[in-house]
Amino acid sequence: MILKNKGKLSKEILLNGFALSLNRSFFVPADEESAANLKKLKGDKNPNSVVFLDERLGIDNIPFKATCGSVCAIAKEAIRSPSYKAAAQVLNERCHYSISEAQVKRITDYVGDLIFQDDCRRAEEAKQRQNDPVDNRKRRNDTLYVQFDGSYYLERKQDEVGSNWKECKIAVAFKDSDLIHWGGEKTEVRERDIVGYIGNIDEFKYHLLALAKRNGLDLCRNRVFITDGAKYILPLLKTLFPGCVYILDKFHAKENGAKYALAVVRGKVKQQECIEKIYGFIDAGDPKGLLNYLEPYRNKKVPAGIVDFYEYVNRLQECMYYADYEAKGFLVGSGQIESCHRYTMQDRMKRPGQQWNRANGQGILSLKSRYESDHWHEVEMLVKADYDRRRKHSYTDSTNE
Repeated sequence: MILKNKGKLSKEILLNGFALSLNRSFFVPADEESAANLKKLKGDKNPNSVVFLDERLGIDNIPFKATCGSVCAIAKEAIRSPSYKAAAQVLNERCHYSISEAQVKRITDYVGDLIFQDDCRRAEEAKQRQNDPVDNRKRRNDTLYVQFDGSYYLERKQDEVGSNWKECKIAVAFKDSDLIHWGGEKTEVRERDIVGYIGNIDEFKYHLLALAKRNGLDLCRNRVFITDGAKYILPLLKTLFPGCVYILDKFHAKENGAKYALAVVRGKVKQQECIEKIYGFIDAGDPKGLLNYLEPYRNKKVPAGIVDFYEYVNRLQECMYYADYEAKGFLVGSGQIESCHRYTMQDRMKRPGQQWNRANGQGILSLKSRYESDHWHEVEMLVKADYDRRRKHSYTDSTNE
């Protein structure tokens, strides 16, 4: 095979902080036989030319003509900024190179897909290990809290009923040893782990299982799941996490109880009395007493959007013993997951005029989850591993030539 020098090519590589320009020689086949041999060696990867310096430096196969550190910095700015356009402006001002809004999106999609694939790998591992035996003697005196909830974002594509609003699910895990108690009901979480997923509950549940396992499901003596009262949740938890403590978020219970009282009771004075009674039974952790109190309203119809509170309490009474939970020092509110929705999904994906598709929405959600969990080093490690794989493949190709 004969190659001939066709002169110099200029290439700009984005680094984290500036752009590096390279001038290097490139070679092309000298005849048809050489071209056929080169294509046989290189396959579909640039079969018509060879740039030896790029291949030796390992930059011929890196994505987006950007280093690993630069790609990670661009993706980080894309999830911290309100839009890809705003991220591009910040990067151009700070790093002194020109990058377009479209390129920022492409890089963020690439990194987001890597992270989501890692989430799926973790979920699959958890699924395979869900029936592994656990040695209860090794459990430590700590409490694992897991909270999860759903929220909606706007997609470009309508579903079968003509809606553009799609649900994503977010879960957060933390331990009692990660909490700082400031007195009263005020607490601060020092360390948390978040996962976000766009899809149905049958797929999400293994992401939830992976989250719980890597945060001490099999090691903590107490495992507490705090959620709202959606009908699918309690059966799911009992199947996936048997032997744990399941708590209905106390503030959801009070909110639904108050709305129900306003719907079924007439007169402001009687409505207020009913609300206070409901709150009293909830605070006392007495769901049976609450059901007895609600018995006269059992068959009352409620407007659309109002929870049938009698059915709600009857279905979830085993999750409403709040006085017992608080006596054991357990949290009874889902404040952490409510705030997670705001700064993980809503802060980036529910801004005016924004619409997503399933793939890039999931990528943003996966990246935001790692970032807000203070696990960005995992993102950098996964991108570096992909770069190393590409570089190794590139070097192997060049040595074969």
